Amino acid sequence: MVSPGGDAVVLDVRSNDGPGSLSMIAHRHCLAERIRPENGGERLRVLKLGMG
Repeated sequence: MVSPGGDAVVLDVRSNDGPGSLSMIAHRHCLAERIRPENGGERLRVLKLGMG
């Protein structure tokens, strides 16, 4: 559960080898921190998702 006032992003993950999917909700900044540091482009992408 995302705490009130948190800036959340919803991810829909689908299997590429069969049926099934998963939806995940995370704080935008927490998710960005868990992306490998050398992948700065993906970190920025997460921080900008849905921001306009």
